[in-house]
Amino acid sequence: MVWRLGLQKRIMLYVTVGLVIMFGAFFYLGMQAAQRSTALVFEERLVTAEGVAGALASDFAHVIRDVPTHAAIAAPDSGPAGPEAIAQHLLRYLSEGDVFGFFKVSGVWLLDTEGRTLADAPQGSLQTFGEMLPDLLANGAMAGDRPHVLWSQAGQQGSFATICVPLRDAAGNIWAWALVNTVGFNSTQPFVPFGLNGLRSNERQAQIPHPSAKAEYHLEVLAASGIVVIGVGPDEEIGEISPHVPLLESVLELRESKAMLHEVAGGKTNHVMAAAPVPLSNLYVVLEQGQDVALAVPAQLRRNLLIFSALGLFSTLTVAWVTTRHVVKPTELLTAAVARMAKGELSTRIHVQAQDEIGVLAANAETMRQQLQDALVKVELAKHELESRVEERTSQLRDLMRRVLTAQEEERRRVALELHDETAQALTALSVTLDSLLRGKNTLGEDAAALLEARQIAGDMMEGLRRLIRALRPVALQEMRLAAALRSYAEDYSDRSGVAVHEAVEGTEFRAPDEIELALYRIGQEALSNVARHAKARDVWITLAYSQSLFRLSVRDNGVGFQAPPDGVAVSQTGGLGLAGMRERAGLVGGRLTIDSAPGEGTLVQVEVPIPNG
Repeated sequence: MVWRLGLQKRIMLYVTVGLVIMFGAFFYLGMQAAQRSTALVFEERLVTAEGVAGALASDFAHVIRDVPTHAAIAAPDSGPAGPEAIAQHLLRYLSEGDVFGFFKVSGVWLLDTEGRTLADAPQGSLQTFGEMLPDLLANGAMAGDRPHVLWSQAGQQGSFATICVPLRDAAGNIWAWALVNTVGFNSTQPFVPFGLNGLRSNERQAQIPHPSAKAEYHLEVLAASGIVVIGVGPDEEIGEISPHVPLLESVLELRESKAMLHEVAGGKTNHVMAAAPVPLSNLYVVLEQGQDVALAVPAQLRRNLLIFSALGLFSTLTVAWVTTRHVVKPTELLTAAVARMAKGELSTRIHVQAQDEIGVLAANAETMRQQLQDALVKVELAKHELESRVEERTSQLRDLMRRVLTAQEEERRRVALELHDETAQALTALSVTLDSLLRGKNTLGEDAAALLEARQIAGDMMEGLRRLIRALRPVALQEMRLAAALRSYAEDYSDRSGVAVHEAVEGTEFRAPDEIELALYRIGQEALSNVARHAKARDVWITLAYSQSLFRLSVRDNGVGFQAPPDGVAVSQTGGLGLAGMRERAGLVGGRLTIDSAPGEGTLVQVEVPIPNG
């Protein structure tokens, strides 16, 4: 089934395809931008997590840096004599003088290199946190000679992390270890990174102004075992295994940074989560933010792309439809008018109002309608005239056909007469001679004479048959060129008719297509026959001319001549059947035959045939 769409529908189809491609490209590029924006959100959350981890590590480094300095300030002559003063000074300075964003210092212990207690501040805290010591020592609280941060399982009771810092004497030898115990700032309020120096306490945290929901996070600080040691945000359970551990197993093991989408079961809002290791410790920072908040900009960009692309496509198609309607309506009127003209209705005037090319086309169509209407009248007149000419031409063709049939019968009669006059008589004489020989009553000399006569009769009969065959079928054309074939026929013609034939060839002779050579041969044959029958000529001149563009055959005699018909007059009107045959043969090969003759001035028959290309 072939679908035929109107002009407006086709235009709208093309416009729709183009707009879909254009808006599709814009939509694709916009979605790529949204995808890139999403990737940037994940990258920004990861940078934020790494920044928070760095801030926590900075607090640890602050403690590690201040402990040796203020231990030296408390006891310029450092040694075993002043551990209590050092512990008290360090606790007072670290808990009151220094401000840390994620934790506060709750106690300071001094242990010798063997793990024995030298001092604690506040006093008695060793008994309060004494159960932590075995666990800390088992985890290498005094391992090596460099400061480090440890987190103890016992921290479930409120301790966040223990910072282990070596104290050295003037010779650089470690004489004691300062174990600074910290308590993390936990809160049910949202976490705002780097806001007012970070976290303070539950009371201070509640007073931190939040610029917007985009700056609010859920913070977890995890130990290597996955236990939450600091939690900021609702639903935090300190000292419990974080629900994020299954997602972060590989990250925790390799201590890598990673941002990902946390898909929450139960129809709850998914989260964008970023995790980063805390330098100087075995802790991990995990930041979470709702997907609807973190990815609000990319989501809004996608929604805007979809809405504005749909609205833009619909609006553009509406404008295109209205515009094309103004263009197509005159075209439809013009199409209907042309359809009426095609059905032959030429009386209705074409009236289409348009100021563009359609208006020009309508005016031209109206002019064409008027011309067709005028031409229709002329066609009717020409039709009647043509019908009369066809009837006349048909009559001429019938007359010509009758003459052709008459000529065929005449040719057959001539062949029959020649066979009767020559071949039959020769056969009769040959039969009589052979009968005489069969009776055997002749002398030897008479038999020899009879045989010679029989041979002569047979030779004459064979020659007559050959002549008749040559007249019916020009075998010479197959064996030699046109000029040689005409020369052979002319010599035979001269012997039979007694008319002197003069042959000439102009130009370089070459073979022509078989149909052209046969046509020229038959025309020359017919011209010589007409000379023998009607011209009463003594001489005939045959000229065959070759050139690059045509063949020309001329047959001229010095006979009595006749009144030749003009080229525009039908041959059947003049009674010349031979001339009609020659003109017909010339026309079949694309040639033109002319006859120049007048009574008493001889006749010139000339035919020119163009050389076909190739």
